[in-house]
Amino acid sequence: MLSENEIEARINTDESITDQIVIVKNKSPEDLSRQFYEHACSHYVVARLLAHHCLMRELTFTGHQMIECALKSFIVEKTAKDVSGHDLNNLWNKASKLSTTQLEIDLFNNSYLKKIVKKFNPWYEVSRYPNQSYEPSRQSISLPIHLNYLDYFYKKMRPLLHKTKMWDVLNREHFWFYTFF
Repeated sequence: MLSENEIEARINTDESITDQIVIVKNKSPEDLSRQFYEHACSHYVVARLLAHHCLMRELTFTGHQMIECALKSFIVEKTAKDVSGHDLNNLWNKASKLSTTQLEIDLFNNSYLKKIVKKFNPWYEVSRYPNQSYEPSRQSISLPIHLNYLDYFYKKMRPLLHKTKMWDVLNREHFWFYTFF
C-alpha cells in the first residue's frame, strides 16, 4: 500500500487525471443500447458485492440502476432513440408497449418482474440522499431477498438484451457468481 506522500506525488504527476469529461452525444442506437446493457451488467456485479458487505441502501440504489439500464437498453434497441428518466414504472410501461415478439410479450406480462420494478422504483433518490422526506421502512429491504430479486430480473431480461460477442457478466470468462441460475 502506498503512503500518503506517495499518493500525493502520483496525483501531482498523473497526466491522466482530467478536469473535463467529454460527453459523446450522437452515439449510434446499437452502441447506446449495448452500453446501457453493459452498465446493467456492471450494476448487477456491484449490487452483488454490496450485498456481500450488507450495504443494503446502496444495494437498492444499484439494483435500481441495473433495472433502469436494462430497460433503457431494450427501449433504445426498439426505438433507435435515446431515452431519459429514472422512474422504473414509466420505463417498464414504455418497454412493454414496444414488445413485439412472443418472448418480449411474455416477459413484460410477467407479474413477478412488474413487482420487482415496483419494489425498486422508490430507491433511486431515497437511498442516495439522507434528507429525503419519504423513506421506505427498514422492513422493505432484506438480504438476500433483494439480491434474489435482482438475480431473477437479470436472468429474465438477459435473453432479450444479450447479443453475441457482447460483454456479459454471466459469461464464464468474466465473472461467475453463485446465483440460482
